[in-house]
Amino acid sequence: MIKFLTLPFSRKKLLLTSLLLSLAIWFGLRLRPLRSVVQYVQTPSGKLENIYTLTDILWAIRAIDRRFSHATCLVNGLVGQYLFTRNQIASQLCIGVKKETTELKAHAWVVVDDQIVIGNIPDLDSYTPLPSLRLTP
Repeated sequence: MIKFLTLPFSRKKLLLTSLLLSLAIWFGLRLRPLRSVVQYVQTPSGKLENIYTLTDILWAIRAIDRRFSHATCLVNGLVGQYLFTRNQIASQLCIGVKKETTELKAHAWVVVDDQIVIGNIPDLDSYTPLPSLRLTP
């Protein structure tokens, strides 16, 4: 808590925004279809900003991920997608699946400038990406 209090206002705001988004998305995924949640994060309401950098956003997502046990790869990816879109950073949310013995596993990650910035795991190449979830008007 003391570390939080020593942060600059902009970092506190970003951290709190990320926490609230994580909670809202976590609940949203339980109450709404995935497509609806994806549409929400890809079309944020209000004026687009250009306040936070890629580094700032990734810092906040990682900080929340360490403290919020329900922040799955999908929640983190959706939070990232929202914040990137809001701050005019082009990104792509990807969801992939793989079959492991009798189980189907899924994983989400986010790509910015052809680099995986959220959700990079050692066996990512074993996941088959699903068709894009990007909504078209």
